[in-house]
Amino acid sequence: ILYLNTKNILIEEDFHNFGTVNQVPIFPREIVKRAIFLDASSLIIAHNHPSGDVTPSKSDIDITNKIKLALKYVNIELHDHIIISNKSHYSFRYNGLLD
Repeated sequence: ILYLNTKNILIEEDFHNFGTVNQVPIFPREIVKRAIFLDASSLIIAHNHPSGDVTPSKSDIDITNKIKLALKYVNIELHDHIIISNKSHYSFRYNGLLD
């Protein structure tokens, strides 16, 4: 997670959690708590898909929506959620999933 200030300058980068081969537990409350502590104005989330397929899963989409909603209530913007692999990447913003 990249926490940004009002000028979109990086305040801190943080690993939220580690997981297994097919899932990572993510807690929106902890992300919001950290963002407030850092006085962040926005953030970018990124995670990897070791399989190489960067298509977001239903779970990826659901958790992104939950994080976006949680951040909205404390006036913090989610700029993007990016899925990366060794061959490609997928931007939720670019593909219209954060409108």
